[in-house]
Amino acid sequence: MAPLNLCQPERKRPDFFGRTIYFMMILFILPLLARADVYEKIDGLSMKCQAGNMQACVELSDIAKNDKDGNVRLAAAAKMSDNSLAQIIIANIAKYDKDSAVREAAVEKLTDRDLLANLAQYSKYSSIRLAAERKLNGQDPPAGITRDEETPRATEPAIQDNAPAVAPDRKREGSDNKIGLYTFELPKMKHAIGIGLLDIIGAEAHNANARAAMPYLAKLRLELIKVAAAALKDNTIFNFIPIEKLEYMQADQLILPDIFITKNDLHASLSVKIVSWGGNLAIKKKMIMKMQWKIKNSSGYEVKIKTYCKTKDSFGLFPEPNNPKFEPVLVELAKESTQQFLEKLAVIIEEDKKLL
Repeated sequence: MAPLNLCQPERKRPDFFGRTIYFMMILFILPLLARADVYEKIDGLSMKCQAGNMQACVELSDIAKNDKDGNVRLAAAAKMSDNSLAQIIIANIAKYDKDSAVREAAVEKLTDRDLLANLAQYSKYSSIRLAAERKLNGQDPPAGITRDEETPRATEPAIQDNAPAVAPDRKREGSDNKIGLYTFELPKMKHAIGIGLLDIIGAEAHNANARAAMPYLAKLRLELIKVAAAALKDNTIFNFIPIEKLEYMQADQLILPDIFITKNDLHASLSVKIVSWGGNLAIKKKMIMKMQWKIKNSSGYEVKIKTYCKTKDSFGLFPEPNNPKFEPVLVELAKESTQQFLEKLAVIIEEDKKLL
């Protein structure tokens, strides 16, 4: 019986290898099918966008900016109806994508001469600089692919990362650093500014008693927004646009972030969220406020900044932010948090020139 047992695995080996090959084929085919679905989705979104579906335009733009595959981003950008934004995205792909073939394909799709000139002067890849220069001069690309090397090039001034975003013939005076507050959320109260806040401002203009009729948290939220907006207005980093001068609604719905930026002629939107507030873990509890600030610019690039503030005084065992007596404390924490955000932002933009 022993010899038979020793031979038994040999008879099963072909089945094992057959199953292995089968699963390997599946693993190889599935990504190809997924890619095909993505390109079909891009075509569908493009058709809807051309027909006036703004949601489809935003989704197509999101794929062009954020998909992990450079070929997919390039295909989506080529289908966008906003040609100016599409050219900016394509230029970024040509400048920063890790795949040399994708970078070169992006250059061939560029038509904006200012963006091409920027690549020709400042790209760190010799092949991209040469390809952009040839296109600027109206020369056909060579049959072979230029060797893709990182070589010394002119140092790009800090302002250049922002300058190509709007070509000189399209640039609107003062538009580069204009920022508007898009959302302001309290913990467990996820309301965008456009939902209710415009009504609050309008009601205050016509009815002095309107604010008194609001729930306490709604009034507190408005007060914290005003405190933050006052500090943001006085900053020297960007041009903060007052809330009352911004449009948040379209067809009775809150407009999406990208449309909010475009519709209000902004460089970026600011979304603020109080992640947590109330008493810290201590016997004599101090009030805390943890916040997250997110800036998203017109090219889709975003930066998140976290702030943490704590009172010097303690307020007993269970200080609750829902209690109106703590409103002055929360207002002071919001002021401190806003200043902390501006200080951190000033440090970040010294290193990150893509944001502002």
